[in-house]
Amino acid sequence: MRNQILYLNIGIGSETFFNWRNPAATITFNQIDVLNARNYPGKLSYSIHIKKQDYKLVFRKIDPPKGKGKTLIFIVGATPACQYQVMEAFMEFISEQWYEVYSELFLQSSTFGNLFEGFKEIVEDAFKEVPKRYLIKMTTRCSSCAQNFVLYVKKSLIDHAESFPVALVFEHADHALLLYIDSQGHTRGESTVDITG
Repeated sequence: MRNQILYLNIGIGSETFFNWRNPAATITFNQIDVLNARNYPGKLSYSIHIKKQDYKLVFRKIDPPKGKGKTLIFIVGATPACQYQVMEAFMEFISEQWYEVYSELFLQSSTFGNLFEGFKEIVEDAFKEVPKRYLIKMTTRCSSCAQNFVLYVKKSLIDHAESFPVALVFEHADHALLLYIDSQGHTRGESTVDITG
């Protein structure tokens, strides 16, 4: 995960409160990506996935718990090999930690100097904590291409499911696998599906 998560941005509108770039990243993320995410015309109450040639983006507007603090947009950039579920789990950890540390701070402008510099340590913690506490690792086989895959599923997808099995689509090659996951995080069925867009 450390080599796949490349970028993190936290802010709203034209305000950026925290920006982190993986020191090993060779891909440059720019302000256009941030502005496009923050001005996305759709509803941001769910994670939005954007696939570019050299990287992926996931972003979402996340409200602070109990209304304490300011609603912000969290943006995660990663390599094309990084699974969206990993990116979303990383974002969940980061947003929970952000609101725990800065919940009472009223964020109104970006003139905070180095106030958020210490958050870099929490980003480093995410690389240890997310795989242990936020993800379930599973393997599956695609009968169409006869390949085995290691998949990661957010624990919150299972924990907050309204019913089981939970459906999840894993896109690869020129098709996708529709997985059915039970309450224990095990695959209970799968089928190959076509992709449309």
